[in-house]
Amino acid sequence: MKRKLLAFLLSCFLLIGLLTACGNTDREDNVLRVWYCDNGSNVWTQLSVLLQEYDEKIPEKIELSSFDSEESLSDALSNHADVPSLVFCRCNMLVPLLDRGMLPYTDKVFKPGNYPEWPSKYVEACSVNGRLFAVPLWADTCLLTVNTDLLNGTGILTENLTTLEGLCQSAAQYSSDKSGIFFTTEHFSDLFRISLRSLGSGFTAVRDNDKKDSNFVRIYNLIASAAFAGGITAMDGTDFDLLASGQIACTLVMGDELVRKEEQLHGISAAVLPYPSVKGSQPMYTQELYGVAVLDQNLANQETCGELLDWLFLQQETLTKATGYTAVYQSSESERTAGSTSPPLDGNKPEPSEMEKSVKDAIASMQDSEIACFFQYDADYAANAASFEKSFREALVSLYS
Repeated sequence: MKRKLLAFLLSCFLLIGLLTACGNTDREDNVLRVWYCDNGSNVWTQLSVLLQEYDEKIPEKIELSSFDSEESLSDALSNHADVPSLVFCRCNMLVPLLDRGMLPYTDKVFKPGNYPEWPSKYVEACSVNGRLFAVPLWADTCLLTVNTDLLNGTGILTENLTTLEGLCQSAAQYSSDKSGIFFTTEHFSDLFRISLRSLGSGFTAVRDNDKKDSNFVRIYNLIASAAFAGGITAMDGTDFDLLASGQIACTLVMGDELVRKEEQLHGISAAVLPYPSVKGSQPMYTQELYGVAVLDQNLANQETCGELLDWLFLQQETLTKATGYTAVYQSSESERTAGSTSPPLDGNKPEPSEMEKSVKDAIASMQDSEIACFFQYDADYAANAASFEKSFREALVSLYS
């Protein structure tokens, strides 16, 4: 009996020793997997360089994986049994993961309060019930972009396009003068949403509910009248491609896409303007936030992720180069000094292109007098908006034809 007891105790001792050894080597052998969506933006390229630099400073191995579209990244996050430690992406992509319990609150390992110059509006936009689920890095802004060559001979001035009323009136005038389509967008529901919020109204994207609001009727009639005159309709193709090909005179495009695809606008005189506001409203503009979230459920790995994030935000010289004018955070001089003396990523920072200057100026003009508006992902609203978009586009086509 004693021999059996001793053999059992020895087995337990060996098992405990083996498990302890595994626990000690887990951190050393750990790989921090980082996923991101590479849509060609300079930000992603520069951030990958930063992460490779950090990889050389730590015992853990950083494994970078890029996806060529948000759809493929979202599918991987939803279906992959072994999610990454960190993911860099559009912040709204992360809310469904939070709802399914796949996303630990990032404020467990990262404290925005340690960075007092971080604008609170961005932290609030990436929080649910006061808890931070992602660290906002940069913001992409929706802007009105105009092919001014097509305005020649029409008498339409870009100053006329600063309001939705002016935009719709110009669309009707353009169609009368040139028999062409002045404006379209892939996202009419977003145009309703931001316009109605600026007027103090909500937008459910359920027409039976929204049509009871006089502000909704006002916006609907503005766009419908321009569609009936032939200046606005729904079209196949992306907004940018329709603009670049000369099929429309203006549309709403995200600033990052304008900068990335500037060469496709070669030979076109393009004006970048603030988001059109509704007369008598509190002018607003919409932004999409991009950032990073911790997905790793392992506490030791979460701590390592937190250390990486703290290091990243102290690399102000290189981080600002990566995010440029879209950065949501600018650290103080003391933080920059305490962080790193790393040289710029690619040597001297290149001069911004003409398009980048135009985008930056348009955003600056809105920041002076308008309110940035963020819409957090909501599954019910997303389904309603898709249905509204389909029916409204059908209505526009019927009015136009």
